[in-house]
Amino acid sequence: MLQYLLMVSLGVSAFWLLYRLAFKHQSKPRTNRSFLLLGLTAPFFVPFTALPSGAVTAVEPVLLPLVEVGSNWYPQASTTPLNWGLWLYLTGIIIWAGYYASGLVHLLKIKKQATLLQTQPKVYGIPGKGMPFSFAGKILIPQSLNGKQRKTVLEHKWWHLRCYHSADILLAMAVHSVLWFLPILPFYLRDLKQNMNTRWMLKCSKKTHLWLMPKRSYS
Repeated sequence: MLQYLLMVSLGVSAFWLLYRLAFKHQSKPRTNRSFLLLGLTAPFFVPFTALPSGAVTAVEPVLLPLVEVGSNWYPQASTTPLNWGLWLYLTGIIIWAGYYASGLVHLLKIKKQATLLQTQPKVYGIPGKGMPFSFAGKILIPQSLNGKQRKTVLEHKWWHLRCYHSADILLAMAVHSVLWFLPILPFYLRDLKQNMNTRWMLKCSKKTHLWLMPKRSYS
């Protein structure tokens, strides 16, 4: 298992480095999105790819001398470093999965407190000056937004829904929960989110682009 996780981690890291060096400033956002998503999925399956027959070398077994033991000998349970490493790894998965799950639960609580404003797409108004967001086919925006701001934010969030960016976020959260020990993964996920908004910035006008840039909560 340790070897498998190491191979997956190296694969994800290689995809991210290649993206930063060759794709980020050269390719279209759609191409970058496909490449980044491939980098989060392909490394999990590559280790299972069958190797050519010539690449595998048979190793002859080594026979050890027979050693007699007393009749009162019993195998003693021992805690090896590998056992501790496995428990540490599983604990990390539980912590990160719980962290992301609590965020999803928080979103559900916000939705229950929101007021339905329109049905297609489903738009909910939240009280106060909270952060607008879109997830799983629903858009939540602060009721304090005026007409022009509301229209711009709705266009932005509706575009995210049509591109199914919620699926990208769920995939990223799942991979981060499994590879929580990989130090480059937060930067990988940041590039994935930035690429989502890059496509939108290319579609909107320069005036809208300048209006959205200072407002991180709207992107």
